[in-house]
Amino acid sequence: MVSGLSDNLRKIHRIKGRCETQNEVDELLEKLWSEYEERGEDLRPDHTLKLDIPEKVLKKAIDLGYLEEKEDTLSLTQSGYERARQLIRSHRLAERLLADILDFSEDETENEACRYEHLLDEYAIDSVCSLLGHPRTCPHGKKIPEGRCCTEVEIRYRPLVVPLTELTPGEEAEVKYLGTVDSSRLSHLTSFGFTPGQKIYLVRKRPAYVVKIDETMVGLDDEIARLIFVKPTRNIVAKVSRRNRFFRWKKSER
Repeated sequence: MVSGLSDNLRKIHRIKGRCETQNEVDELLEKLWSEYEERGEDLRPDHTLKLDIPEKVLKKAIDLGYLEEKEDTLSLTQSGYERARQLIRSHRLAERLLADILDFSEDETENEACRYEHLLDEYAIDSVCSLLGHPRTCPHGKKIPEGRCCTEVEIRYRPLVVPLTELTPGEEAEVKYLGTVDSSRLSHLTSFGFTPGQKIYLVRKRPAYVVKIDETMVGLDDEIARLIFVKPTRNIVAKVSRRNRFFRWKKSER
């Protein structure tokens, strides 16, 4: 019985070790993506890499087909690029979900997003993306890579978070985030009261968007209104035609 218990413990340690190494490989791929992004470049397959990588992690990355070593040159494979993209997309969407919907603190959001990024498959990631209204940036303003769900022709349920333009007159909503990193636009919108957590009421959409914030009426053009992402107080079942990443709502069949 003791021998059997020892064998099981050894198996658990081996599995734990493999998981830890896999996570280290994932962190390496994320680091690569982020470093290129910070330099204003796009990470691409076949990029020659100059990194000091622990031997165990390097071997695992090569075994998984994420990195390729030829004549003392290390490069990223197509599979490695796709894995890095999925991890970044998963992490940043998880941040949006935790921060905007579940109201986690910044530290809690980062810690939990680091866990979720390793657990979510592509289907789950697309489901979260659709739920959030296909956000373009994470809470820190970094771009979220698009998924297949972002270019689908039709979906049936309005996401929990949508651009202000998708509200109907008379609807109330809560501002969740502003979809721009442009400092002048951010300053302009926040000066009117469009800050996360602020309750708003859409008065009308034509000829311009008129929004009531507390006792103040604010007029917005279409371009600016699309930058304000809100969580409606009520959900809608609808058919949706999507063109150029935006929504056009039709009457529900239900």
